[in-house]
Amino acid sequence: MIQKYQGRSTTPLYIFHQMASNKKGDNMNYSTFKNISDLTMGEPLHFNKLTLFALKGNDFSKIRYITLQQATKEKLYKISEISEEGSVPELKFTNHGSLPILIVEGSELIGAKQNRVLNTSVLAPGNQTIIIPVSCCERSRWSFHSTRDFSFKDRSMYSSSRFQKVASVNERWASTGYAESDQQKVWASVSGKNQRFRVDSDTESMGDFYDAYKSQMDEYVKVYKPETNDLGICAAIGNQMALIELFDCNKTFAENLPMIIRSLAADAIEINQHQSVPAKEDAEAFLQKLLNSKFTVMGKIGMAQQVKIANMEQEGQGLIYDSSFIHCFQFNKAFFRNF
Repeated sequence: MIQKYQGRSTTPLYIFHQMASNKKGDNMNYSTFKNISDLTMGEPLHFNKLTLFALKGNDFSKIRYITLQQATKEKLYKISEISEEGSVPELKFTNHGSLPILIVEGSELIGAKQNRVLNTSVLAPGNQTIIIPVSCCERSRWSFHSTRDFSFKDRSMYSSSRFQKVASVNERWASTGYAESDQQKVWASVSGKNQRFRVDSDTESMGDFYDAYKSQMDEYVKVYKPETNDLGICAAIGNQMALIELFDCNKTFAENLPMIIRSLAADAIEINQHQSVPAKEDAEAFLQKLLNSKFTVMGKIGMAQQVKIANMEQEGQGLIYDSSFIHCFQFNKAFFRNF
């Protein structure tokens, strides 16, 4: 049975689910805030133009689930077009296992009629099929190749494109009730990266950039190894703070860290800033701004709620189950708007 969400009469999708104790747009004091505020900041680790500060603490999971990485190894799901005709902004996700599967925002899905990336993180319930919101990252293909299903590539849209996509998803979700991106901006971002790096891509694919620069991306991944109490990172590209990303447990963070690093490295190799790097105090201030942000419930896709997390300088999303964060992240708006 496909889990549906009320929306346009043509295609059931998503509906706003506001918590009874909060009006849409109000700040929300979830119990996890204490877990986040109790985190400690690690010392900076530099490699070329990327600096990471580990966020350290104890797991605060409130639900048992598995990552998409683990589910891929165990062949516990199927991702396909929603019909023979397909629909660019949505896919069908079937969880064949009993445990929920965490699908992380920005994750790249390869195959079917065209490659896609997730518009928001989703906790897919066990033994169910749901519709998930996606964006196309391969503009010039709309045809089935050797398979009609998708595979998970364990890489994410580069951080600059993630920001642009997430900002447009947040805006459109608030105004229309649908978790759709500005697809034209997503395509322009992918094409721009390929052009600047002279990547030859017949289908204007994001994946072709990653394939062409795989060795450079792998060098970054080798440097940053998670420790047993790491739950997230604050990341700086060049001399500016760029991203904060956090998960509810060390295992989930560790499995997603290579994907996050590749996303950051794809932008780090493009800049020339080399004079100085942010200090630990800058990373701590970046984290504090997340805690002082406005948290707005946007909707509920799958088992958990999606929220917009924003302040004057930072914007991102979060995934909340039983008043506790599973995944949250924020971007430095000024840095990525000018990227």
